[in-house]
Amino acid sequence: MIKTPGVQCEGCKTRIENHLIHEDGVSSVKADYRKHTVTVVWYTDRTNIENIKTALANMGYDADDVTADPDAYKRLPVTCHHISQESAPKK
Repeated sequence: MIKTPGVQCEGCKTRIENHLIHEDGVSSVKADYRKHTVTVVWYTDRTNIENIKTALANMGYDADDVTADPDAYKRLPVTCHHISQESAPKK
């Protein structure tokens, strides 16, 4: 299970699942935007966890210890942008 705090909505879930399933060696993907996690099953002789995290980062999502690519993040729909507590508007 990969922690993906930027997964915010059904759109993120669909985008991740549709993209990662086409990565070489990935056999199944389940993104959960409520728990902010992605569960991936893969063939160990064809890929590894670091390649999967990198694929997520290249899509614009933080993946455990791998930071999202800033340009890819900017290309995500505005509704999928993660607002940190520090930058959230004050009430």
